[in-house]
Amino acid sequence: MGRPPDMESIACVSQRYRQFLDVGQMQKLTIFFHDTLGIQDVSWEDIVKELGCTRGWNEEDGDQVNFDRVKGLYQFIARSKAPKAEVKRVFIKDRLIYATRHGVAGWYRSSDCLWSSTSEIRGKVTLNNDYDSLETFFTGTLGIQSLTLQMIYDELRHAGAQKSTKDIKDDIWSLNALLQTDRTHIDPAPLLREAILPVIYPDGRSALRNIDAVFAVGDDRQLRGRLQAYVNLLDYDFKEIRLLKPFICWAKLEERYLSQSVREFTRVSPLATRRPITEDKYDISRKAYAILRLAKTFQSPKYDEGDPESLYKVLREAEVIQSDAISSVISISQDGKSIELEETAGLCHIDDLQKKLKIYVPLNKKQRNLSFSSVLPNKLADWIMREWDSNISDKEDKDGIHILRTILSCDLAIVDDILNHNSVFEVGIENRDPQYNQESDSDDSPLNDEDSEASLTQMTPSRSSRAVTTDLYGATPIREGALSPRAHLRGSSEPGTTNDGDNHLVVERTQAVSREENRNARASVWNQDQPSPQGTSQAQDAAYLRLLYRVIAASRSAVFPSLGAFDMTGLINELPNVGNLYESFDGLDVPTRFRSTSQLERDKMVGAAGELYVFELLSALQLPGWSRGNWQSTIRKYVTGHPDYHDMRPWSQRETADIVYPDVRGEFTTLLIDNGYLGEEWRAARPKYLLEVKTSTGPLATPFYMSKNQYQLMQNIHNIEDRSEVYMIFRVFWLNGNNIGMRVYLDPEQMRQEGGLIFTGETWSITPGVRERN
Repeated sequence: MGRPPDMESIACVSQRYRQFLDVGQMQKLTIFFHDTLGIQDVSWEDIVKELGCTRGWNEEDGDQVNFDRVKGLYQFIARSKAPKAEVKRVFIKDRLIYATRHGVAGWYRSSDCLWSSTSEIRGKVTLNNDYDSLETFFTGTLGIQSLTLQMIYDELRHAGAQKSTKDIKDDIWSLNALLQTDRTHIDPAPLLREAILPVIYPDGRSALRNIDAVFAVGDDRQLRGRLQAYVNLLDYDFKEIRLLKPFICWAKLEERYLSQSVREFTRVSPLATRRPITEDKYDISRKAYAILRLAKTFQSPKYDEGDPESLYKVLREAEVIQSDAISSVISISQDGKSIELEETAGLCHIDDLQKKLKIYVPLNKKQRNLSFSSVLPNKLADWIMREWDSNISDKEDKDGIHILRTILSCDLAIVDDILNHNSVFEVGIENRDPQYNQESDSDDSPLNDEDSEASLTQMTPSRSSRAVTTDLYGATPIREGALSPRAHLRGSSEPGTTNDGDNHLVVERTQAVSREENRNARASVWNQDQPSPQGTSQAQDAAYLRLLYRVIAASRSAVFPSLGAFDMTGLINELPNVGNLYESFDGLDVPTRFRSTSQLERDKMVGAAGELYVFELLSALQLPGWSRGNWQSTIRKYVTGHPDYHDMRPWSQRETADIVYPDVRGEFTTLLIDNGYLGEEWRAARPKYLLEVKTSTGPLATPFYMSKNQYQLMQNIHNIEDRSEVYMIFRVFWLNGNNIGMRVYLDPEQMRQEGGLIFTGETWSITPGVRERN
């Protein structure tokens, strides 16, 4: 337990004699005091008494408190074998925590404390700044929480009138962050009836208002810039509105978006220059059949099931005209007033008088490209979803707009592939659009060795390249420390092997086995022959589809990994360092072989393949209630190119984890117990499991990153004492190798506290400790 701190309420004999006796003399004296006189060591109860006396001397006599001495008392209790429940009860009952609030020191019960908070909460004092090294004691032993969603909700609701606009905005940021990690259901209506929404007026005044106030949400940068001098707006800039999306959706403020509130009217001057489009790629009549299929799929009012030819005729005869005089008028009504602003440089105008479709785009090439890539798909989708004689769109479907944008910008050769990939309906009439020349599609000749080598060299990331993350708050590299085996938390090896549980998450950069071996492995996965739904080359789509087939085959032949005595870590980490051939995206690593897709898109595709591996492996367990609904990742849409998943819809709800499974019958829990991940005390538990998948095309020691939202979720679930939720990381590695591996990390927060995982800085990276490298 260590030497007790200096104490004033109890005489500590050993400290007094230690000043002038050597070690041998002290050992003899200790036996005399212990065995002969019966003097006991200091207990945790004695420390609690000392804290109470220190508080009394401070409050009653005005004595100064030695902060380091008080901290030493807490450290002594933390190191002792004191019963947690009893210690927790004492600190709830008595004011034994010394902390500073608003610059004033005082004594508090544990129920008056928060471990950390991004907002000022009435009646609460925050401890992490004073006691950073004692987090486990305060949060684990005493059960002191960090800021919760309910706390900040109550603070905003009851303290709003006493707070400044700046403080309220800070609280909303805290609420926004917690909405992404705390799954507590809270009704926004009572809060929104309070004056907690900052609104800025055209004259520059800012005030706090409730939901009944008239204001718009400036989600569109250009619209906000044009209208801020005329309308009331939620007082956050464009970037902040993007970051506040969780709060805005929770508060149901999307209907106040400027992009939803503004109406646009366009026209072309009778005196304008008008030239028919000459470039085939801009001629939408060449893709009339594809647009007709979209109209049927998304239930266009213009599409007549009994007479599809009528709309097809309009689309085939459509004209795309270049003009130098497209004007635009935007209109918005607010507080009973209508505001209209005219702009002379419109990007698109659609005219369908007498069912003759004419689409006007700018004469300027740059503006024309902008129109086709952003404005025209939205306007054409809006036109498709309107009745013939109406200016009001029946509905907007973002999937339809996305597909329309893709087919307008892609080569004619792959239009059908894109439609089929996205499950767009067929129509029962002949396709009479111009067909592409298949013989011209002949540039797929294989590369020679020199070309292949050059391609690989160009696509290899540099040493200075950094991992990319989509998390708005940053991501964290984490490294593994040495960890003794425990019944409730262990690592697992690749399918078919076992390990001892002392190996954990990944290094910052890990090299490949050899350049030649990696070239062969990469060629086997990323060969090119077929088109992709995002408009990428045919070869890239074929390569990815082959990867999905291989992932599914591997997962269906794998078994859920058990714990055992054999540890592969040393072998894995002795791989030679020959260059940085792997890169990361929030835990998803992939060689850059997809040349025409963005790095972000490639990494998401690899991440989705890793999730598919885990989902298939768990599907083989035939767990009760298991379905695709448990796969709640927004990137699962990338695997729909595989026939088994062609009908799987994208996950459109909020994502809390990649895979979520409520184990209502306890079968998954039993599996984890039988495989050594959980102890027998979990037999009766029926937790909800939140599974995060981290994927690498490289070895186990390749780095992955944890976002701050994932980090906080990990901590929140760890602190739940009723075993209602469990957080797990499934680490998939060697995704493009012959033997795909997987490790399971259960309760990574416990591993972090015990040194098994070492979280580095504010970028939350995970790398191996000394034992991992030996």
